Amino acid sequence: MAVAFGIPNQGGNVQGVEWLWTPSLYTAAATEVLDVFATTEELAGFMVQTGGAAIITSLFIANSADNEPELDIYFLNANSSLGTEGSAVALTDGTIIDDMIGKINVPTTAWEDLGTDHIAQLTTKDFGALQLQAASGQTSIWAGIIIQTAVTAVASALTIRINYTLL
Repeated sequence: MAVAFGIPNQGGNVQGVEWLWTPSLYTAAATEVLDVFATTEELAGFMVQTGGAAIITSLFIANSADNEPELDIYFLNANSSLGTEGSAVALTDGTIIDDMIGKINVPTTAWEDLGTDHIAQLTTKDFGALQLQAASGQTSIWAGIIIQTAVTAVASALTIRINYTLL
């Protein structure tokens, strides 16, 4: 769900939009490098205007597992599959070329241990100015997660807070 808590600036951009995403995750067993951790999910209404654009300003991730996995969060402008959760990535050239609009890497060094939970926060200084563009006629974007480290204790829940500015 997106919540606009900002106001339009002089350029007409809406700053301070927040999206809370709790992806469905593969939790049945250990994961391998390049497994699909969260299959592609629609973030319906992420953009206010059809074909809209946004710049991601920060990510805050809460991980209920006691681990620090390296994750790649992929953003797409169509409902294209990354593959099956818990299995190796299965991408087509068409998906990579036509549908992927951005990626943010969450390195293992980004995680902070809070006992049985871990948190990570990344900002534009970590991933640059990532601009996402919805497809023509769409207000949705899609997102999925590929794991880059093998882990034996997988998260029962990740909560990802995406902060962004609508352009």
